[in-house]
Amino acid sequence: MLRTNDGTVIAENCVYIIPRNATLTIKKAVLHVVTPAPERALRRPIDTFFASLAVDQGERAVAIVLSGVGSDGSLGVKSVKEHGGLTLAQAEVDDEAMRGMPSSAAATGSVDFVLPIEAMPAKLMGYLRHLDVVSERKNGDGVQSDAAEHLSEVVALLRVRTGHDFGGYKSSTLGRRIQRRMQVFQINDIISYLDRLRANPDELDLLFQEILVGVTEFFRDPNAFDALAAVMRKLIADKGADSHVRIWVPGCSTGEEVYSIAIMMREATDAKTAPKVAIFGTDIDPKAVTSARAGLYNKLPPGLSQARFDRWFSKEGDEYRPTKEIRDLCVFSVHNLIKDPPFSKLDLICCRNLLIYFDVGLQHRVAQIFTMRFGPGATCFLGRRRASRGMPSCLVSSTRSIASYNG
Repeated sequence: MLRTNDGTVIAENCVYIIPRNATLTIKKAVLHVVTPAPERALRRPIDTFFASLAVDQGERAVAIVLSGVGSDGSLGVKSVKEHGGLTLAQAEVDDEAMRGMPSSAAATGSVDFVLPIEAMPAKLMGYLRHLDVVSERKNGDGVQSDAAEHLSEVVALLRVRTGHDFGGYKSSTLGRRIQRRMQVFQINDIISYLDRLRANPDELDLLFQEILVGVTEFFRDPNAFDALAAVMRKLIADKGADSHVRIWVPGCSTGEEVYSIAIMMREATDAKTAPKVAIFGTDIDPKAVTSARAGLYNKLPPGLSQARFDRWFSKEGDEYRPTKEIRDLCVFSVHNLIKDPPFSKLDLICCRNLLIYFDVGLQHRVAQIFTMRFGPGATCFLGRRRASRGMPSCLVSSTRSIASYNG
């Protein structure tokens, strides 16, 4: 075992120990140590490391959550899954208290296998051998060529099973999600995976969840939220207590962004003269919507200030929930942005989690939907880091700009 120092280059067959009161990340196979760590209530060293590992290693990242107290690692396994890696959690933990970490990770739905420790080495070696076997078959998008050629067949099976059509999603996105399921089972060719889908409808449900996996958190991308705060102040400047502000967050996933916007609205208004606010969070994933409605979260991001945390969240056991004042602003529902009637008379649409997955044709359709449902002077919040190629860079505040994006 080696004590980790900032700038340590990782080597094979070594175990690295994180220093006390430190945060560890990895970039280009180099370990980076930052001290001091965030305050204990907001500290999540395993999540932080897993998130950096996911970005650094992609499909070769493996996140393993072993026995431990608490829920650290639950957000990190989502990041590893999002970037194509493998996720494992320990089974058969004897100590009740020590089940917290692997149980919380497994509860996210982002853990591929819950295994006893003795079974993990074989799973890891098989996974890495599979990656080596298929590496030469991948195209420029990192997707196996045969998988790319049979996307329409997979989409058709998903449409029959789930009622949702993923034909307008980017082929590279779909290909990577399908390929990750193939990697989990070490299936080398798409024909064999299609056979599995036809024989085992439950795998179609798991693939559906794979495609919808969302990595979101409270106040993700602080610079974007700083820009949004200015828009909110302008939005409510001329509205009184009898006015209404209507906000829609399509693709809301588990609700963190909806609650973040609700918090910002409360911070931007005087409680006595504030307009009536309704924030609609929608998603096609019923599990995500159920989680959003519950509003219970294992961990909060280190970027959340202690003052904001203390004011707007309450602790319930080992979990945290936005206060009732915030939850009362938010309405969550299952909704298909493409098929179902959209919300109307909107002042703000926040769509940072969907557009990057859509092809150009579907992006145009969504833009037209947004345009028709805007109220006068409305704003579309896209977010610079998550905007698709050709989309407005950060904030677009006219329906004409929305309708004419990308040509």
